Amino acid sequence: MMGKNFTGVAGFASFTRFKRFTLASCFGLASLGAFAGTQPAASRLDYANASYLIEHENVQLVHGKRSVAAAPGSATRHVTRIVGQPAFGRLGVRRAAAVFLRDSPGGSGSFFYAAATFGDGRTMPSIFLGDRIKPQSMAFQGDEVVVRYLDRKADEPMVAKPTVPKTMRLSFDVETNRLVALTPGVATGAAGKSGD
Repeated sequence: MMGKNFTGVAGFASFTRFKRFTLASCFGLASLGAFAGTQPAASRLDYANASYLIEHENVQLVHGKRSVAAAPGSATRHVTRIVGQPAFGRLGVRRAAAVFLRDSPGGSGSFFYAAATFGDGRTMPSIFLGDRIKPQSMAFQGDEVVVRYLDRKADEPMVAKPTVPKTMRLSFDVETNRLVALTPGVATGAAGKSGD
C-alpha cells in the first residue's frame, strides 16, 4: 500500500513537472513568435546591396559600398558608400529604406545625398545635400522622410567644421517615382539642391 501510494505521488509530481515544462515551452515559443512578428518587414530590405541613382549615374552598391577607378587607368578611387544608419518606413504603399550616401570622386570633395530604395532593383534620383556636410539623422514621418544634417554658414570656407543644423523634408511622387524636396534645408539654413 505504501509502495502504491508512493508511486502515485511520484507519478503525479512527474506529471506536474511535465505539464509545467510543456506550458513554459509553449509560452516561450509563443513569445518568440510574437517578438519575431513585431520586427518590421522593412528592416529586412536589402538596402546595402541596392542600386542608387546619383547625378544620372546608376550606382550599384555591394555591402554598402562601391569603389571604381576615378578615371581609366587611374590609381585614384571613386568611392560611394552608405554612412550612418538607414531609416525604414513606407513611400506610398511600398516599404522602403532611406540612407545617406557619401560620394567621393577622388578629389577633395565628399558629396552627400539622401537616397531611398525599395530593394527591387528600381532606382530613383538621389537628393543632393551638400559637400562635406555632417549627417545627423534620417527618419520616416508618414509618407515623408525627414533628413537632418550639419552644414556651414554661407560665408564659411569648405575647411570649416559643419555646425549649422539643417532639416530637409522629402516626399515621394508616385507618378514620377522620385523623391521631392518639400523643404530643402529651410528653417535652420540655406537650401540644398536636388539631383535629377
